[in-house]
Amino acid sequence: MRSTFSILFYINRKKLKENQAPVMGRITINGTQAYFSCKCAINPELWNTQQNCAIGNSSHAQLVNKYLGTYRTLIIHTYQQLLQSGQPITALQIKNQILSTGNDYTTLLRYMKEDISTFTHRVGKDRAVMTLKKMEIVYRHISNFIKAKYRTNDIFLPDISPNFITSFASWLQTTHSLSQSTIWIYTTYLKKILTSAHHNGQIPSNPFSKFRMGPNVKQRQFLTEQELFHLLNHPLTNPALQTVRDIYLFSCLTGISYIDIANLKQENVHNIKGELWVISARKKTGIQFQIKLLEMAKRILEKYTGNISLSDPIFKIKSYEWLNCNLKKLMLECGLSKDLTFHTARHTFATLALTNGMPIESISKVLGHTNITTTQIYAKIINQKLSYDLSQFEKNLSGILPGPFSE
Repeated sequence: MRSTFSILFYINRKKLKENQAPVMGRITINGTQAYFSCKCAINPELWNTQQNCAIGNSSHAQLVNKYLGTYRTLIIHTYQQLLQSGQPITALQIKNQILSTGNDYTTLLRYMKEDISTFTHRVGKDRAVMTLKKMEIVYRHISNFIKAKYRTNDIFLPDISPNFITSFASWLQTTHSLSQSTIWIYTTYLKKILTSAHHNGQIPSNPFSKFRMGPNVKQRQFLTEQELFHLLNHPLTNPALQTVRDIYLFSCLTGISYIDIANLKQENVHNIKGELWVISARKKTGIQFQIKLLEMAKRILEKYTGNISLSDPIFKIKSYEWLNCNLKKLMLECGLSKDLTFHTARHTFATLALTNGMPIESISKVLGHTNITTTQIYAKIINQKLSYDLSQFEKNLSGILPGPFSE
C-alpha cells in the first residue's frame, strides 16, 4: 500500500486577536491527521495561503518562516526515523514525538520557566528570594520584548542570535529607561540561560560569545569617619530611626550584610578569652565569617539582647524595604546629603578598615567573600590611604637609592 505523508501550515482566523492570527500546523499520514500550534501569530494580510508561509521582508515574517522551517525539518526527520523502524506510523505519533523533543525545552520562555521552577525549590536552602525575584523580572521583560518586537508569544532557542540580545538590551534602555548596570544584571541572567541551553545541546553555539557589555559600575557610596561620627552623635527622638541607626552602625562596624544581620542570633555571639566574636556563615554564599566586635558594636548589641532566647533574631527588622526607607529619612534628619542604601554599610566597613591599615586579605575574610577581587571593588583606596602608601614608599625608597645626582 502506498504511504501518504504531508505537512500543512495555516492560520486560524477564528482566533484573531489584535489583528494577529495564530499559525497552526497539520500532519497527515495515511488518512490520519494531527493538529498543533506553531507558537507564533501573524497578520492575515501577510499570510500566503497557497505557499503556506508568511510574505514580506519584515523581521517578523522572516522569523515566522524560520519557525515553520524548523517544524517542517523536525517533522520530516521524525517521519523518516519511524519509517525506517518498520512500525505503523500515525500523525499523532509524530505530533507527540516532536512536541516532546528536547524535554519541551524548545523555546526560550519554556526553558526559562523550567529554570525558575528549579530555582524556586532551592529558595531558603541555598538560594535567596531576592535573586528569584530578579529572575522573574527578567522573564517578564523578555516575554514582553518578544511580543513587542516579534509579535509572537515565544521564540525557538536556535533562532536566538547576537542581534536578539543587542535588541533586548536596547529595548530595556529605550522602553524602560533602565541604567546600563541594571541592563547588565538582566542580560547576565539571559546569558546563564543560553549558556545552559548550549551545554545541553539545545543550541549549536552560544550567541553571547559575540556580545559584549560591561556593568558600568557606579562609584560605590560609603560614609567617611567624620560622617559616621556625626551620625552616631546626632540626637534622635523617633524610635524607628534610632533602631535603623543602630542596625546601620552595627553593619558599618562589622561588615555584616543585611540578610545575615536579620538572621543574627545570640547563639552566633561567642565569648572567646573575654572578647565577643560573631561567628556565622553568609546566607548568600555559605562562606563562614568571624568578626571580633568593637566596643561600639558590643554596646549596640547589648541594647537588643535583653529578654530574648538564644535562637531568636537579635534585631527585629520588618523588611529590607522598610530599612532602606527609614535610612533615607535618617540621613535627612542628620543633615547628611548622601542617598544611601543599607548595603553601603559594608562599603563603609571595607573602606574604613583599608584606610586604617587592615590587610585586604583580612577584610575579605571578615566580609565572607569567595574571591578577593570582590573585596577590591568594595575597598575604595581614598586619598588618605593613597597618601600614606606613597609616603611609606618614598621612605622605603630613600634608604635604597642614592641622593641627588652630582657632577
